Amino acid sequence: MAKCFTTWTVLPHDPIEKHSENLWSVSGNMPSGNQRRMTLARRADGKLVIHNPIALSDAEMQEVEALGKPGYLIVPNAFHRQDAIIYKQRYPELAVHCPQTARKRVSQIVDVAGHMDEMPKDADVEMFHLRGMKEREGAIRVRSKAGSALVFNDALLNLEPGKGAAGFFMAPTGTLSVPRFARWMLVKKGAELKEHLQELAASPGLTQLVPGHGKVLEAGAVTAMRAAAARL
Repeated sequence: MAKCFTTWTVLPHDPIEKHSENLWSVSGNMPSGNQRRMTLARRADGKLVIHNPIALSDAEMQEVEALGKPGYLIVPNAFHRQDAIIYKQRYPELAVHCPQTARKRVSQIVDVAGHMDEMPKDADVEMFHLRGMKEREGAIRVRSKAGSALVFNDALLNLEPGKGAAGFFMAPTGTLSVPRFARWMLVKKGAELKEHLQELAASPGLTQLVPGHGKVLEAGAVTAMRAAAARL
């Protein structure tokens, strides 16, 4: 588990990517060099949901603030707490949410307002636990004018095959897939997760998938998600 930063620490990252009028993401590196992705979703009430936070430069954080008022910080599981402290320090008003099972560990570093199913309801941004994972991880549905997107963390990745320890634990295939790490550490009942992923793939208007690791799928989201579920 990566050490949590206690001072604002900016690591190498790409520019902010726009996916729709209320959805953005940033691909960055962890200290180990492994890739991760932060997602920003603007709710209908104007508040910004920050999923899997990554520290950016002051100028870039001003860009983030221009997208919406930072309102919710999502720590996606017990292993992704690295930037949670420094975001809460920068924006004390942030309401922190995380999966129910991760709450004990996340609460060790920041006050937790609620779990994945307890974020106040909103027409554009919906957060929920994934079935079959014993409330260890969840996902976010973001509705926009052009359709909808699903945001994941470790439950689904979209990375090219890799070597070393990361390549072994993640076992990326070059396509959307449930990583080996998630199957070992997060998934409790594979059949239930498979069923839930299939249901999500059938979501009306699904056009985009945003994984916590790897490239965003801007096309073929439904087909890729069904294939990933079928391999479980």
